[in-house]
Amino acid sequence: LSTTGESYYLLGEHPHNGILVSSNGTWLACDARLGLIEISLESDSIQALPEFLEGVMPQAVALVMVDVQSRIASLNAELTDQATADLMPETLLELAYLQKTAGNNNEVVSTYKKIIESYPTSYAAIEAGLEMSKFSYNDNFFVQSAEYGVAAMKTFKAYLAATLEPRIPPMSDLELTIQRLAALSEQFGKDYLKSVAREFFDLSLQHPVLATLYYDMGYQLYRINEEGNARKCFGEVRNQLNAINDPVTVRDLSARLALATGDNSAYYKIKKMKNGPTLDGDLSDWKDIKPIQMSAAGGWFYGNAGWSGATDLAGVMQVAYNESDIYFAGMIFDDMLVSNADGIGDMVRVFVDLRPTGGSYFLRSDECEPGCYEFSILAPTSNHPKARLKTTMQAPYEIASSRSVDGYNFELRLPLVAFGKWFVKDLKRIGLGIELVDADNPDDLEARKALGFVLPTVAPGGAPQPDLFGVAELD
Repeated sequence: LSTTGESYYLLGEHPHNGILVSSNGTWLACDARLGLIEISLESDSIQALPEFLEGVMPQAVALVMVDVQSRIASLNAELTDQATADLMPETLLELAYLQKTAGNNNEVVSTYKKIIESYPTSYAAIEAGLEMSKFSYNDNFFVQSAEYGVAAMKTFKAYLAATLEPRIPPMSDLELTIQRLAALSEQFGKDYLKSVAREFFDLSLQHPVLATLYYDMGYQLYRINEEGNARKCFGEVRNQLNAINDPVTVRDLSARLALATGDNSAYYKIKKMKNGPTLDGDLSDWKDIKPIQMSAAGGWFYGNAGWSGATDLAGVMQVAYNESDIYFAGMIFDDMLVSNADGIGDMVRVFVDLRPTGGSYFLRSDECEPGCYEFSILAPTSNHPKARLKTTMQAPYEIASSRSVDGYNFELRLPLVAFGKWFVKDLKRIGLGIELVDADNPDDLEARKALGFVLPTVAPGGAPQPDLFGVAELD
């Protein structure tokens, strides 16, 4: 398969970006940060792909047909005649991929075992071990799966330490192995994942993959009550962030780390008021309410448009509640307010996750389902001089706004009954996402940037990702 006309990839290898085609004809978008993503060939999904990949689009694609049986025969001949032992593990690995494609599971297993036994320190042994862990798990041999997974991860650690330019297995395989080692550790009362983490703690190098690995291990260790080792993993994430050149990866990991460690930048306390504020666009009633400062300087910034400073986009958000209502206030700094007749343009999007797990980073869902709410405050413009609320919630509300030289203020009241059964009296923590969306060009409303608390959407104005909402504690 060629993605550029210059680079070619073996079956099973992952290019850093571009398109792969699987043996059954499924098209897969491949991105360095997101890994492989299955897409359909319908026009809607193709149009959504640039937003999903944050602008990454393959430049060319190609489809290669492989005669699997002929290639298997060719590789078996190479294994017999091969003069250089260094190539044996890679040849065996390709052979296993092809046997898997052909559905020859017995041959796949025997080939992976041969790689692990004959070439235990090779890169091929890492991939073979990860695959054997999956095979064993799928066949319900859980202890064997854990043992293969632990061995593969420890081999990967030693390989990283000894190799100047190491190859990296698919992140999806590493993440799945870590997740399953955590579950099996808890199920059998073993230290499978803890032993892997402690092995990696001995590494004294920096590599981009390590930040993600330490985060995944820390997240899973915390979920199985290994908080001490989890904290150590999260500390290692901080040490490894400087090794990552991709700012998007750094931003996403930093957001997850802030949530996992209880950093103030991802947590907020909603104060309970005896009486609500007067809704008139004057925020003097809010002086005793904790602010959420939102700025690209040290905050959560994303999108396909640049940020030129605090007058371009910044904001202060505040939230409070009483026995009957919840209130939102915003002081938004934006030197050009843009919106069209459909309400697309500058806005403040608010997400509230009231599900029982919404207020816990380690338990919450990454899908917006019943109990997860969204509404938007549309910025006042010359065509619409007052801020407007866009929502599907069926309840009376009140909104007020005022314009200023450098932006606008707004206040919003929503009755708690708007949230139905989800806003219960003993509710202590919720998921709270806020997104300030800015589109400076009325002729190109797709060029947008956003500030978030924390990273509530996949892209400005895009689909919500509730696992990266901030956490709010109710007073």
